[in-house]
Parts: sequence; structure tokens; C-alpha cells
Amino acid sequence: MTIPAAAVALYASVTVPMVFLDATMDADEVRKITGKPVREIRFTLPDSAPVTRTVVVYANGVRKHMLLGGKPFWKNIVGPFRDIVSRVQAAGAKSVLLVSYKPVAEAMKQLLNRNVVPLDAATRNVKDLLEELQYPDDQPKRKLYIEHYPLRGTNNYETTDMIVTLGDPWDNKDAAKYGAAWLGLPLDRTYRKRVRSQLEQAHGRGRPAQRKTPLTCVHYGTVVPGSWTGAQREPDGSMNASMGKVTIARLAPPGRPRKLTPEMVEKIGVMRSEGFTLNEISTALGVSIRTVQNARAEITTRKGRADALQKRGK
Repeated sequence: MTIPAAAVALYASVTVPMVFLDATMDADEVRKITGKPVREIRFTLPDSAPVTRTVVVYANGVRKHMLLGGKPFWKNIVGPFRDIVSRVQAAGAKSVLLVSYKPVAEAMKQLLNRNVVPLDAATRNVKDLLEELQYPDDQPKRKLYIEHYPLRGTNNYETTDMIVTLGDPWDNKDAAKYGAAWLGLPLDRTYRKRVRSQLEQAHGRGRPAQRKTPLTCVHYGTVVPGSWTGAQREPDGSMNASMGKVTIARLAPPGRPRKLTPEMVEKIGVMRSEGFTLNEISTALGVSIRTVQNARAEITTRKGRADALQKRGK
């Protein structure tokens, strides 16, 4: 972080009281810049509607694991994405905001184009999950919004049913080290505070203090959003934080691709006929989304053959 010398001089020269209206203002930074004592007053408004807050521990939720050569490394992302679909379905959300790193967000928008045909299995899985997220079985099209960090200030998502942040938005560590040294503060304190602030801003787009309908907030990473912290973890695994209970969850182990057997095809066919989604079948049977899709394709092929034979018989 580099503060222009002119700005430092300007702040230092002001003799009248200054008021900073910023939800993520860092009092230590202002104190360092102005050379004057700072009185910080933070208002925490209660939720005006039921808000569910969950942190799903995702150790790979950093740029070096989610990106490869500046592009999404879908193999590390498909697991949490499968979990996202499950949670959206469980919440019954009709509108969802997904926030992640810019390369991931832009790539997800491209995958929503039905003319895009991914070549590798991991990307195909993410595309299938995105389509399942946007076009749930036997339900109206779900509103799906995709944005990237940093996300702040906008009111466009104040009525969105669910907000999901994927990955911890860490700053450039070298720049953070320089800023921490300049401020004379521990690196971990300044580094993590910026991450918590960005996450707090992203989930704040749901405007929990003003809304009238329930809101579900989920973060995938290892950092708890700023306004969610404030108390000890309880025996049930949740944290009774300043903004309400925060549940700490873990990713379910992913299903593995399996060789299709007649029994597996039959099970998947029965579950599909009963209205279960791809993700629900994958979770219930402990198989990958691709296995479920292959079984569905096999069922369609068999049905086509049976129909063809029936027509010949006539």
C-alpha cells in the first residue's frame, strides 16, 4: 500500500475534526497517515429478516490453487461447486449471486453459453452444475448473477435470496508486507483484515439490515467475513457471532467416477424418474456427476433402440 505524499500532507494539515464514513475504514491506517488520534465508532445493525450464515472450510480457496496460468483450475473448483448446488437447492433459493476471482467469474459466464463445449471432464462437470443451478428440474429458471471481487457499494442484489463467495480474496502479499511495515503493524493482522473486509462487503450486498425476506450467505474458504466474527465456537460446531449464528461446515467428499453396471444404470434411472436432480443422485450414490450423466445417456440410448424395434415390429 503506497500513500501519496501529497495526501499525507493534506490530512496532516487539517485542523478541524474529520469524519470518515466507511464500513471498512482502518483506524490504524488513518492514525498513521494523519499522525493524530482517531476515535473509531462502529455500528452493527441487527438483521431485519432471518439470515443464515455458513463458512464451508475450503483449503484450496486461494488463487494459487483455483487458478493455473491465470485461468480457472476447474479440477480444484468442481468439489465446492457441487456443494454450492446442493445448498442452493436445500435453501430453495430462486435467485443466487456468485462472487469469486475475476478469471473464475468471467469463465463461469462463458460456460453459461450453451454453445460452449468444454473438452476436459472437470470443465464439463462445472458447466453441467452451472446449468443445473440456472435451470432446475421441473422449476422456473433460477436467476443467477455472477460477479468478481472486489464487490461493494451496489444495491443491485438487495433482494437476492442467496449470496455465495468462492475463495478468499487475498491481496498481493508483497504489497501487504510493505503496507504492514509502513504502518508498523503485524502482517497477519493487516492482511487478514483486508480479506475479511472484502468478504463483508460482498455479503453486505444482500442488505441484511434493510431486507424483508430471508437471506442465505455462504462463504467457501478459510477466512470468516468481517462482521460475522465475535464469539467462541459452540459445541454444535457453530459460532454465535455478532451478526448471529455462523455455522462452520466442511465439504462432503466427492463422488468418484465408476464403471457403469446394469444395476447402477437402473438405480440412476429410477431416481431420475422420481424427480431427483443430477447432484442429488451423485451425492446419494457416492458417484460423480459424469457417472450420472453417462447413465442418463445410456438410458436414452436404450429407449431409442426399444422404440426403433417397436416400430419395426408394427
